[in-house]
Amino acid sequence: MKSLQEAVDLAPPGAEIVVGNGTFAEQVDVDTPNVTIRAADGASPVLTAPENATGSVLTVSAPDVTLDGFTVDAGGRTTGLTVDGADDATIDDVTVRNATTGIALDAANGAVVDGNAVRNAAVGIDANAPGASVTDNTVEDVTTGLRFGTANATDVRQNDVSAETGVLVDGADADAVSLRFNDLEATDVAVESTVDETFDARLNYFGDRGPANTTFTGDVAHEPFLTAHPENVNTDSPTKIGVDLDMPATAGNGQATYYTVGIPGPTDQTVGDILGPFDGTVYGYDAGSSQWEQLTDDSSVDALDALLVATTSDARAMLTFQHTQGPPSPPGQATLGEGWNFVAAPQYAGADDAFGVSSGDPSLVQEYATQPNGQLGPRSELTGTYELGSDEPGPNVSAFTGYYVYSESAGTLPTYLTSDPTMQELYDGLNIATDDRGLPISDASVTTMRTVSPEDVTVDSKANAEPLPSLPATFYGTVTVDGEPVPAGTTVTVKVGGEKRGTFTVGENGKLGVASGTAKKLVVAGTKDDAGAPVTFSVDGTTATTDSKVTWHQGQVESVHLSVKSGTSSRTSDDSKASSDEKQQSKERHPLLA
Repeated sequence: MKSLQEAVDLAPPGAEIVVGNGTFAEQVDVDTPNVTIRAADGASPVLTAPENATGSVLTVSAPDVTLDGFTVDAGGRTTGLTVDGADDATIDDVTVRNATTGIALDAANGAVVDGNAVRNAAVGIDANAPGASVTDNTVEDVTTGLRFGTANATDVRQNDVSAETGVLVDGADADAVSLRFNDLEATDVAVESTVDETFDARLNYFGDRGPANTTFTGDVAHEPFLTAHPENVNTDSPTKIGVDLDMPATAGNGQATYYTVGIPGPTDQTVGDILGPFDGTVYGYDAGSSQWEQLTDDSSVDALDALLVATTSDARAMLTFQHTQGPPSPPGQATLGEGWNFVAAPQYAGADDAFGVSSGDPSLVQEYATQPNGQLGPRSELTGTYELGSDEPGPNVSAFTGYYVYSESAGTLPTYLTSDPTMQELYDGLNIATDDRGLPISDASVTTMRTVSPEDVTVDSKANAEPLPSLPATFYGTVTVDGEPVPAGTTVTVKVGGEKRGTFTVGENGKLGVASGTAKKLVVAGTKDDAGAPVTFSVDGTTATTDSKVTWHQGQVESVHLSVKSGTSSRTSDDSKASSDEKQQSKERHPLLA
């Protein structure tokens, strides 16, 4: 037969229509129940829209119809394939292209849409189909990938969507669509929801670093998300999951905004893995030396470590708790030294409940910088200094926030989160309460971001503890002699108020570090007494000039350009004491400075 519609009209219920190679320019309505239409083995039949076509190229209006293995080309004028009021349709291995809507399910109860491809359409799959299953489909080059209107209990899994808007939930109940294990990386807006309740979009894949390059519109819960492509995830018990924290740079004018990021469980990540690209710098606190240390790309982290992020650009942290080698790590513990420690809270809990379990004697918890946005649990209620030891649980603290904790004696602080947790194990380990849909319950009383800068933080004068150590300043930029970059290996020395505070070995192309937050920079220690003191630099002992006056301020992240002229020999008394070997090395690098 040359007409597919003619074959359909002649087929009795239960018949199978096998279609060979060929192009059929017609609109087809399948109105006979329990009919299967499939491509012959090795064949690729194509059904195309006639010039005057309206509505849909292929319509299924009878129940229990199966379509398998052919292509529908709508010519950009119509819907490709519609299941209209017909129950239990199966659409498998069908390609729809050049359509207004690729596949439309209209009151198609129990439809199964599996393993299909939709390309070049306004809407990829539009499902208003209670009990439908939309799985393993590829939808690309579309405006809206998957749309759900009056759907009820629709299962949407392992679809690969490339679209301006990946998933649009428009009119369906918030709990009507189960959206899991879909690849939504190549979307501008991953999920848009217009419903009143929170839409659950957790355990989907938005890219290797989570939703770094996509957004969400409406009330959408997307964390935890997958950190590996769905095909590499155990969907029965997924543990390759992560959470996302936002740290907007709100200070402006090149000034740093400060955040504390807590690591509440074991992870194989490095600082670079966690933070990704941003401008600024990162510090960790060494309780043994009571000093802040600059952290770089490959710096490792342990459970209950805390990071201080000074950012001059919007930054994100992505945290995973995966253990890639050997058996999963059990809950562990962090060491608290006598004095100040900078640590994460092990759980979302009151401060006494979170830190009072230490085997040491923690007495104070101090807020130090702004807490990141987008946490799984409620925002921290702690402000200023809190004295532990109350019979009450105290102000809530957040597991993904870092705190200064003062301990009267050394001890340990336990973690509750194991490595490789499932979503529920993550919630349980961090003490996150969930509702009847399994979504985290947030405390609506603390929702606004409160900006805190270390420069303004002081310990309550009533507290019996030494002052907090000051953050160092960091500098990065370029070093030139007569306008040309100095050679790699050149030494830059920095002084604050005439006192030597540090050195830096210049890298390739005269780089004194770079803006990247996890790159090495020139770190300059100081105290609050140094605030406003002049900062001066020398290059292999020769005084350098800067584009503008530089003064020391706690925690500053500043770009500087150092320049020297050949033939200059202005040296400080300390510089003049350099050994003959050091002077000879300087001559070999740039003899004009000698």
